[in-house]
Amino acid sequence: MSGEVRVPAETALPAVVLIVSYRRPDLLNRCLASIAQAEPHLSVHVWDNASDCTHEVKALSEQWPAARWTFCDENIGFAAAVNRMARAVPPRAHLFLLNPDAELMSGAFTQLLGALAPDVAAVGGWIDEGDDRLWNSARPPVTPLSAAVDRAGLGRHLVIRGLRVYYRAPPRHSVGYLSGAALLVNRRAWSSVGNFDEQFWLYSEEVDWCRRAAKAGWRMQQVPTVVAAHLPAGTVRDVAALLTASNEHLERSRRLYLRKHFGRSGVLLYEVTCGALSLVVQALRRAKHLARFA
Repeated sequence: MSGEVRVPAETALPAVVLIVSYRRPDLLNRCLASIAQAEPHLSVHVWDNASDCTHEVKALSEQWPAARWTFCDENIGFAAAVNRMARAVPPRAHLFLLNPDAELMSGAFTQLLGALAPDVAAVGGWIDEGDDRLWNSARPPVTPLSAAVDRAGLGRHLVIRGLRVYYRAPPRHSVGYLSGAALLVNRRAWSSVGNFDEQFWLYSEEVDWCRRAAKAGWRMQQVPTVVAAHLPAGTVRDVAALLTASNEHLERSRRLYLRKHFGRSGVLLYEVTCGALSLVVQALRRAKHLARFA
């Protein structure tokens, strides 16, 4: 039949949306509304990690009664929350991770589902950060050197293999890892590779999981379409102290990832490279400043 979308047998299984909520019920409400509009048939599980406005989040549970809600008495971290929700999902259902500060685009889920081939562990798409720039959620494998380049803010300038943080063009092959902001995970892969490593309290859990999946022979695939609009650090950016804590978690998880996969020597290489790149960045800034007076 003309125009019919044929979905591979592997992707005919249902999926459940997993959302880890923390603060900002206004953003969470927009997230849930986007799912209801784009994919009303999807089941949704919301886990609230002891928000400081839990009563407001609980009010949302009355507005969205079809979703399954869990209100945790303590903030157990993102990875642990996802793992606990995954255990409650039917064993043959895929897992669709969506950040509470993201909004699902119409038709995006169908695109992701259609790319979930039997050997694909996870599928992601382009994420719109709202600044007229599309952030490619697929990235090369993280190494001590590329992690240092990323921390120095030079990721968009260095494209040397082993140092690059971004792909120069939409990748057509399996990628290093995919952002967990809007990520469809093959349940067979999740069962095979295992849960998120809960040592990663926040950040890098999906980087670690994708690396483990790749080592086990799975592929990570990106679809060339916008799947979600995302407000980076949306749940904490309104409070300076929380944003600082978030950045500290980012650095802590980065070091944990490097130690886990590259050992102490990998962490040392990262630290030395960070120091060297910091000097380079400072020199470039000074040169740019002096150029104004030339």
